[in-house]
Amino acid sequence: MESINLRLDLNDLLFSYLTGGLSGNPRLLAVRSKTEGFSEGLRKTERRDSLDEPALIGVKLLDHLNGHLRTELPLAALTMALQRQRPAPGLLHPSDRGCQYASAAYRKALKSHGITPSMSRKGNCWDNAPMESFFGSLKSELVHHHRYATREDTKRDLFGYIEGYYNRQRLHSAIGYITPEQAERQAA
Repeated sequence: MESINLRLDLNDLLFSYLTGGLSGNPRLLAVRSKTEGFSEGLRKTERRDSLDEPALIGVKLLDHLNGHLRTELPLAALTMALQRQRPAPGLLHPSDRGCQYASAAYRKALKSHGITPSMSRKGNCWDNAPMESFFGSLKSELVHHHRYATREDTKRDLFGYIEGYYNRQRLHSAIGYITPEQAERQAA
């Protein structure tokens, strides 16, 4: 395969396996602009694997700590976000095609709150570019500089990075060189 520049990526195969068999998934309804997503609705969602321990990233980080891809954690995160932000009906909820977000329970919860799901196209990272950008920043500014021995260490550092630095101190070019916290206050 090397001689003709072919490469087998097991992650691509796993992604295809997990997403290929799901029927009735919501299609991508809109590609959000760079400035959307701070106060207009819920945080974007994505799943990744990394580190010595099973991975962590946003909601996704924590579902791997338990070694499973069940719907309970994303549902709990959705409930918490709804309680904190209290969005008006008609919210668009962009996500990847993960099995948790395609589950009947998760989709039922979205529907009961008047939220429209919007799943990215299969294998197209550009549909969720703002979230991909966040994960790139997280990896380059935190993850690649540390080797975590325990899940608790990882959770502590992730919380500190996201809540202490990324949302409150880090300036974001996509929103006019202000912090996400400032953008939320301005939009309120």
